Amino acid sequence: MKKHNERQPQRSRFLRALAFVCLVVVSMNISTAPVAAQFDPSKVKAEPTAVALLYPDPSIQYQTPGLAAERADFASHQEVLDYLRNIASKHPQITAELIGKS
Repeated sequence: MKKHNERQPQRSRFLRALAFVCLVVVSMNISTAPVAAQFDPSKVKAEPTAVALLYPDPSIQYQTPGLAAERADFASHQEVLDYLRNIASKHPQITAELIGKS
């Protein structure tokens, strides 16, 4: 009986620590889930004129999803994948494949 009573405090500490870790993990998921990958271009402040003069728009047009003319936000993951798959389908020396998911 004595050995059983000695294990009780250890088990109790372990369960409290486990509950704390679970609480931290759950709260991290709850607090970060709604803000993941959200971008609102209307909330971005325009750079001052003095800075804009140092970085003029390029004279050539890039045919990428994120640098398309009049684009104000980031390209989505799907847009980038579609763009890369399109290039790979036109050139036999290029392959595009997924190596994993995160």
